[in-house]
Amino acid sequence: MNWYERAVLPQTLDTGMNQRPFSEIRKTMVSQAHGRILEIGMGSGLNFAHYSQDVQHFVALEPSEKLRSMTASRAQSRSPEVPKSRTRVHRAFRRINSSRGQQVR
Repeated sequence: MNWYERAVLPQTLDTGMNQRPFSEIRKTMVSQAHGRILEIGMGSGLNFAHYSQDVQHFVALEPSEKLRSMTASRAQSRSPEVPKSRTRVHRAFRRINSSRGQQVR
């Protein structure tokens, strides 16, 4: 990852996605989730505050190390509905440079 992807993009995404229109949609949609959750592209973890007590198991996939660390911070401070022992945040995948077919770390 280059400097922009590590330092600028995560904070920009977090700030942009934390604006009122997105927060209202997030609150409405995420609060309906229940059971076993797989969230692909977790971002900075803004959804954590909206999961209900009906979530039994939670796995998040996020390729950005910076966004994963932001997610981990939010996971630690979220409301207690989702059991911490049943919450995992993983690196999602390695990017593929499509022009050369090589993995990018």
